[in-house]
Amino acid sequence: MKRDTVKNATTLTKTDIAMIRDALAGTFATKKDLEGFATKKDLDSFATKKDLEAFATKKDLEKFATKKDFKSCVTQKDFKAFTVSYEKSMRSIQQSFLRVDSILGILSRQVNIILEENREFRQRADRFDTDISLHERKIDNLTERVEVLEGAHT
Repeated sequence: MKRDTVKNATTLTKTDIAMIRDALAGTFATKKDLEGFATKKDLDSFATKKDLEAFATKKDLEKFATKKDFKSCVTQKDFKAFTVSYEKSMRSIQQSFLRVDSILGILSRQVNIILEENREFRQRADRFDTDISLHERKIDNLTERVEVLEGAHT
């Protein structure tokens, strides 16, 4: 059986697995290859038990991390409690944002109303200014007529 014909590893039978093992047997290092790589003597001269004990004693390791330190780590129960608290906080923040959003909507509408009223006020003020200048001209015209009439009577 070739490697590329295997489509789904869950459908392999024992004979398929044996055939694959036989096909791959020559591709890995043999015991003889490994013995030539490093002998027991080579490994013994690399680091002795005494060297390892001098490197870090049990007392040193206990100073590094005690059982008490591991008890302070987060457990699944603590994590679940945190997620519940976190979700509660996020819901509270979401409700706050909704309140702020509704308040901003009200403020936006009020600002639009104020701007519209301001525009109408400026238009009315402009009309009043036009009306006042129109009335002043009429008064000036009437004053001139009165002066002409008074001058004609005198």
